[in-house]
Amino acid sequence: MVDSNDSPKLKLVAACEQCGEPVGASEGRDQSLCANCFSSQSPDKLQANANALYSAEPHSASDEPQLDDCQKPEPLFDEDVPDFYEILEVIPTCAHGKAFIVHDNNMNAPLLLRFVTIGVARLTGGLPIETVANLLVQQDHPHLTTVYDWKNHKSKNYLILDPPPQKNLETVIQNEGFLDLPRAIDVFIQVCEALEVLHKISVVHGHIRPRSIGIVEQSKTVDTVKVTNFSITSISSNNIEQPVKVSRNYTCNDIFYMSPEEIRGDVPSIGSDIYSLGCVIFHSITGKPVYRGRTVDEVRNLHLEPKPAEFRRRYEIPAHVEQVVLKMLENDPALRYKSVNGVRRDLERLRDNKAPLLEDKWKTWMTYLGQ
Repeated sequence: MVDSNDSPKLKLVAACEQCGEPVGASEGRDQSLCANCFSSQSPDKLQANANALYSAEPHSASDEPQLDDCQKPEPLFDEDVPDFYEILEVIPTCAHGKAFIVHDNNMNAPLLLRFVTIGVARLTGGLPIETVANLLVQQDHPHLTTVYDWKNHKSKNYLILDPPPQKNLETVIQNEGFLDLPRAIDVFIQVCEALEVLHKISVVHGHIRPRSIGIVEQSKTVDTVKVTNFSITSISSNNIEQPVKVSRNYTCNDIFYMSPEEIRGDVPSIGSDIYSLGCVIFHSITGKPVYRGRTVDEVRNLHLEPKPAEFRRRYEIPAHVEQVVLKMLENDPALRYKSVNGVRRDLERLRDNKAPLLEDKWKTWMTYLGQ
């Protein structure tokens, strides 16, 4: 029985000087004769050769290419992105230009780098893009995506801003069907607060959709939201090529939230933002879009018809809530709320179980007097 603690005896093996085959000690064999080519070997050279092989450093496993190294992807590269940003992800569906999720070493955080092109000028209310960009950088609101900087690289302008949240209202609608009324009212009060900031600096959002309302923190009763994809920061292209319905469920196709003015190709306005927001609220509290059709063209035509929108009885939406949403959905912009501030105030009154003012001057004046 061999003691497990005893090291096995090693036999020194050398290579034949002629053919290179191993030449080792073997019982009944002359070690100075190669068993392969039968050439005579010098015992001294064999011993020296064997000693050299034995004393050589063993092959290290670290010298082998590691699996992780072999599978490591090539770093992403774009000649327009400054070298001090590491590209983490390419945003393939960016509207009017390129966008990337990058890592900023100075802030040690992922950020959104969004190139700004002339194609977004129609969303700036006639203001120069540089002016709008600088105005956005100056804004700081908890429910609005933060724009950190406006820069130029290789004669191309780009914005640095917060990346979009992982969750948004579109995913909530798709997963849950609709929002309970108190929860929805709280969400849209926050959205109105963010839109007020934009409208005060003459910036129209121009792309209010469920996916433009990011969910930063979520619970069953309270959600904290951030409004994204506004004006020159937008990275979302229209998805009207997608089906309006999958099986028995409606999708969040952009056509469901487009104002009549937007469909006609007019310049976006505060009124069109209010209409689109009304469409999103309607879908969020009922689980169904305002206007429903089998095709994009059908829905588009329904938006353009002067026939007013309506809630179906089965939705069981309180009359005061219906009044607010339907005023936002007036086909004629002159009949809608004049400002998002008016929408927010009425949503706050609904939250407090009070009747909405609907921008009625007499009601507003009486409220101001405390009546």
